[in-house]
Order: sequence, then C-alpha cells, then structure tokens
Amino acid sequence: MAELNWHQKIEIYFIIKKLNLKKIMVPIDLRAKIDLLKYYPSQLDSSHAPGIITRSRFLQYRYMLKTPGERIFKFIRS
Repeated sequence: MAELNWHQKIEIYFIIKKLNLKKIMVPIDLRAKIDLLKYYPSQLDSSHAPGIITRSRFLQYRYMLKTPGERIFKFIRS
C-alpha cells in the first residue's frame, strides 16, 4: 500500500468491499519488520521505514493494540 497512489487505494477499498473481506488487526514486532526490509528489498526498501513506523503506531493507537500493528484481510465465505 505504501507505493499506491490515491486512485489505486480507492480501487483496493472497493475490492475489499466487493469481496466482503474482514479486516483483522495484527500486533507486530516493529523492529523485526523494519529489519526484514534489509533482506526483502523487492517488497520495500529501507526508505519506507519511517512510513511503516508511523502507520504501525497509528494502528496501535486507533485499535488500542498493545504493540504497533498491521492490518490484514480475511476472505469470508457467504
């Protein structure tokens, strides 16, 4: 999501709604996640670390998690 423009983010939102995906908040080890950027540069490079930290802490605050968090989605069968 870090690399998407706002048009793409809107498309993702409608895909999530159309497929009836359930949002799940997952506590993460923020230090480990940032360290993984060193080993998986194809996913994100280390210049994205400040944004990842900010977003993870925002989700921690917003969803009252004990640690920084990450949002994932689960497909729910109808």
